[in-house]
Amino acid sequence: MSLGEADAGDLKRLQKQLHDLTDGQGMELEKFYESCAKNIAALLLSQVIPRTPAGVYPPSSGKTGGTLRRGWTGGKDIRNITAYANRLHVRKEGSTYVIEITNPVFYGPYVEYGHRAVNGKWVKGRMMLQEAELETQNKAPALLEKKIEQFLKRHIG
Repeated sequence: MSLGEADAGDLKRLQKQLHDLTDGQGMELEKFYESCAKNIAALLLSQVIPRTPAGVYPPSSGKTGGTLRRGWTGGKDIRNITAYANRLHVRKEGSTYVIEITNPVFYGPYVEYGHRAVNGKWVKGRMMLQEAELETQNKAPALLEKKIEQFLKRHIG
């Protein structure tokens, strides 16, 4: 069906398909929204994790760096961010789908925003989360547009 060659039958079929998407297949639409939220969460994680600094310690210290970086994924060293994001809980608040991404490492805010060092000098914040959020906001519309297009092709044809 092209816009120039639509007849009443084509429009009726389109109307029925749209109605089925909103009423008859509400659960499928809910799953789609949750999938979109998880894709955006994966995008954010893929931006923030590499930006998060990992401490470098001498081998004799017995310490390993990366605690703050691993904090984004609950302490797990994740190789597949998308698979991790797909396991995250999505909650619906009104018409908004929410996934909370937190980093429980207590010194995370000091690395993000900056802090005073022991010697009294100011250590500049890394702003890894703020930068990742901005980049995600810029990339999310194209990601969602592609997902919506795929969804409509699958359900409307």
